[in-house]
Amino acid sequence: MTDTGHQQPGATPAILSAENAASLPFITDSHRTGLGQLERNFAEGRPLTIMIGEGKARASLLIGRFIAGLGDDVTVVRLTEPSNAIAGMRQIIHSIGFESKEMNLTELENIFTMFLTSQKINRRRTIICIEEGQDNDPWLLDQIRRIIELSDKETYGLTVILSGRPILNEILKKQPLDALAARAKGRITLAPFVIAETREFVRWMTESSGVTDEGQVFDFDAVTLIHELCEGIPDTMGTLCIRARELARKQGKTKVTTELVQEAGDLLHLLPNVRQLDEDTVMMKIPTAGSNKVAALYKGRLIVRIDGTVVQEQPLNRERIMIGRDQGCDVRVNSHLVSRHHAVLVIDSDSLRLADLGSTNGTFVDGREIKQCGLDDRQVIGVGDSQIEYIADDGRNDSFSGLYATGLFGPDEAGTRGARDFTGELQILEFDPEKTIVDPTRRPVRK
Repeated sequence: MTDTGHQQPGATPAILSAENAASLPFITDSHRTGLGQLERNFAEGRPLTIMIGEGKARASLLIGRFIAGLGDDVTVVRLTEPSNAIAGMRQIIHSIGFESKEMNLTELENIFTMFLTSQKINRRRTIICIEEGQDNDPWLLDQIRRIIELSDKETYGLTVILSGRPILNEILKKQPLDALAARAKGRITLAPFVIAETREFVRWMTESSGVTDEGQVFDFDAVTLIHELCEGIPDTMGTLCIRARELARKQGKTKVTTELVQEAGDLLHLLPNVRQLDEDTVMMKIPTAGSNKVAALYKGRLIVRIDGTVVQEQPLNRERIMIGRDQGCDVRVNSHLVSRHHAVLVIDSDSLRLADLGSTNGTFVDGREIKQCGLDDRQVIGVGDSQIEYIADDGRNDSFSGLYATGLFGPDEAGTRGARDFTGELQILEFDPEKTIVDPTRRPVRK
């Protein structure tokens, strides 16, 4: 990190690594409120605190700050990687100093009970932190429920901090995990940044790389676009800022513009909610009727099914059809098995290509996992527990099934309003298999 507070004209801005950006202590009022509630819950002896927010870095930062303020009479166990019940319990037992490789689940639970008894006798307290809770096997969460209930009966002084994305709320509504959620009196919600906080965040990132004035590195409007593309989620904004500055450096530019942010967003496959931005920015420009390319682009549709029931029909009416859990996706699958931006279907006049966006649980075509591939008539895309069939017919009548009974999908206003008669040259998206496609929300699953 440089010590200089200014740049020479024409100098390339320093780059802060993604790893450092995720771990450095940027604090907002929302952070301070969450940290205060963690401290109060612990002081009051509450057995469970649930913390919900998009992205991992902020929750991890708060937990780290909370732990740093504890005394030596507290034993802390942190589970930061997805796990199942027995692997998670083995990590806990290993963290408190026991060899656990050959133990079954009952033996692990007995060892931990003995440890808690010893903690009680010595007037010590124990904290278990489970981060990215939505990625863990539900059996691990159920095991934590059992441990909390056991601790309450014997007043062991155990505290569990469970953090994760908003989908964790849905997971905790299912029995018997609803009993776990009921133990948390009040939840900590880490809201996305408002635009003022985003500007502070960008200023902090800029200063962390040795530049005192963010205006030397980012155009004012570029920061606004960063906020919109990332929907105020700091993990994603950090990644986008870094990628945009890398592009500026490679292109010999001293300042990040909206064009560079958009280019970086395309590389990361960040799509804003199309209802919040100008259509010309997000949707392709469709030439007037009579073009062969228009006919090709409007030829075909996707039929989405859950357990054999049709829940959505999406015409192929734009260059990119985004599939994922995010509300801005064309095909939205609201399931914890699906990443926010899970896969993308790229359409041009000659072919359709499907690409997985580094999703947690993978994308499948006719049962075979793919990274990217061409798509033929009647092939079925598997995303989470949904099946998405490609039908290569003429879908220009814009007919929709209108079936949203399962609640797993939401209607896409941009898709259902039909074709707009835009003018201008058609910009066909180039699909480059050599380019890396990144989903910032990805969390690896431990096999």
